[in-house]
Amino acid sequence: MGVSDRSSLARLLLSGISAATLLLGLISAPPVLAQEKSQQTTDPLFWGLSTTFPFCSWWIETSTQDSNILYPDTNAAYWTVPFQLNSDDVITLRGYFIDARYFSLQVYNSQGQLDSSEGSPSLTDFQLTPDQGSVNPWASDGGYPVTAQSYTVSISSKQARPADAVNWLPMPTPQQIPQTQNPQARNFGFLMLRVYMPNTPPFPPDVLSASGSTQTTAFDQIAQVLPTMSVTKVAGATSDLPQCSARQADLLMRESAAGKDIEYIFAGSEISTVSEQEPDSSNAKLQQKIDDFRATLNVKDIKGNRLLFQRISSLPTNEALSLIDQMSESGGGAQFAAELSGNEGSNKQLIKGNDREEIIKFCQLTECSSAGDFFRPTQTQTPFPNLDSAYVASKYQLDAGDALVVTLRLPTTPWNSGSGSDPVLWPVEALQLRYLSFCNYVYQPPFPVVVNQSPQGPIWGCSNDVQIHEESNGSQIATAVATRNKDKPAQTDSLKDFVWLPLSQENSNSQHVFAVRNMLPFYVSPDDQFTNSATNIQRTNDPTAAAVAMASYYPVVAVCEVKLLEKLGSVDCAKQYKRNTICGPRGNPGQAKKIETVRSVASCLRLIRRVLEPAPSDREVARCLLGVTTDCGQYKSRMRKYKSAELARAFTDHAAYATVEAQRNQREEMLVRETIKNWSRN
Repeated sequence: MGVSDRSSLARLLLSGISAATLLLGLISAPPVLAQEKSQQTTDPLFWGLSTTFPFCSWWIETSTQDSNILYPDTNAAYWTVPFQLNSDDVITLRGYFIDARYFSLQVYNSQGQLDSSEGSPSLTDFQLTPDQGSVNPWASDGGYPVTAQSYTVSISSKQARPADAVNWLPMPTPQQIPQTQNPQARNFGFLMLRVYMPNTPPFPPDVLSASGSTQTTAFDQIAQVLPTMSVTKVAGATSDLPQCSARQADLLMRESAAGKDIEYIFAGSEISTVSEQEPDSSNAKLQQKIDDFRATLNVKDIKGNRLLFQRISSLPTNEALSLIDQMSESGGGAQFAAELSGNEGSNKQLIKGNDREEIIKFCQLTECSSAGDFFRPTQTQTPFPNLDSAYVASKYQLDAGDALVVTLRLPTTPWNSGSGSDPVLWPVEALQLRYLSFCNYVYQPPFPVVVNQSPQGPIWGCSNDVQIHEESNGSQIATAVATRNKDKPAQTDSLKDFVWLPLSQENSNSQHVFAVRNMLPFYVSPDDQFTNSATNIQRTNDPTAAAVAMASYYPVVAVCEVKLLEKLGSVDCAKQYKRNTICGPRGNPGQAKKIETVRSVASCLRLIRRVLEPAPSDREVARCLLGVTTDCGQYKSRMRKYKSAELARAFTDHAAYATVEAQRNQREEMLVRETIKNWSRN
């Protein structure tokens, strides 16, 4: 069991304590054990730790096994420790190279963000210079040697950088912090160790036997052999930090200013949103409004505050700003939180006349299954982002019986190198990415990856590139399908070799996020690199920018009925979906530019008339789509006829293609037989 399995961070977030309570800094420390009440629990010597902050190393372990929060990848684990920002200190790490697909060390400022003002805040496995007598497993084709290989890393300011420091990370600069955050937080930085897809075991036998580890899983074994950490002061005195025990980590998280700062950072991320509709500049404005809004809450109404922040989190940035303004003008958030805690599950409007309610009502006239095009989300609202990684995401919602279908070209990765978890020579042009995965998340705090329980064990909503290639039968074109457990499609002649990911059983009617993660693209120089990675998307929250940057590697998304998907296959089902969405509900079209709305409605009418004769009801279709009328009965009737005719066309086209394909296969088979026959004669 990892350190954070018993840490207050994981326990508080997973037990449902609200984002509002955490953000307000109102976490009351649990009472100290009776036998310790007479002791000074603030004295680190009482816990048998170093007298130098952070007293012990690696306070928190984060993985889906013990803290399923903030869009995690099930194939990864993370270890974090705070440190004091002192321009005279030198922090030294000594560790072993990990036998894994990927690992890195990155430093963050007091807000949990990367700070590159003094140099790169990241060292990835292949960039580490090994200690004398050791080798870097990513610098050769031989894989991991039979004995342990070590490295040393220094963290300091530029002026304090040791002369012999070949692996160096810059100490972040102190940041301005919100008034609601502990003032001491300004002087904290954070170090994070990330590991993806470790081998079992992740170290040679001599390392594990020396550690006395009895753990069996790779991540638990790594937790027993984390890098050692020491702090050298300006006077030259060096303090070696022991690795935190579970009890020590728990007490530090509960009772230290740094522990509460970590909780503050993680909690603040719960109001971040994945929205393709708003520019990045709005996020800072939203964050400031939320900071001001917290003071209007009743801190005792934990349930109401949680529901209130969930409601804010579900909105695009502009709608969230408007909602906060309206609640502030109406006396603050306390009464609205109380209303929610007393009416959970009702459809009562939070603010009368909210456009979002009208959008939902309009959606109910037709069908609510929908999916947005993929875009790169903004990372500044997410704590501890990975400099090596980026993902594109599609936010979607499905009715029962429907499926999300994602098709994309797979970049090359070392999925078939050894076990798929082995270190590989890096960078090499034949490998475009170090790692790729598909993950399905619930789009509500704390934004967990989907996990459903079954008699055979948990069903996780992530697939790594090894699993993706195996399910795709080695093809470079992958199809992923997301459905409820009961709607999982069967393999048919038309639908073969797909990756299936589940929707959450507990939140199947909620919005989900499908993410495609790209990690560490091939890069040697600006003229010699893999340019179509998600990491190269310059404009966030913009599907067009994502499509241009990723080119042929950009994921294509569609929503299909499962039964039709099984009969038509992913390609024909996606074509039908794209045509139908042109005539789909628009919510409040008055928010769009008038000329764009008119063009969109005209495109819908052209599609309908392509398969149906023009009819007087077409005028009512246009009026309904333009929002001129709320009487959409004729629109629904016309759309049913259109979809029925379009579906018939799809079946006809699919059958014709299947016939042509069968004839081509027959001709090819005859040609092969004739060739063999002629060869035999000779």
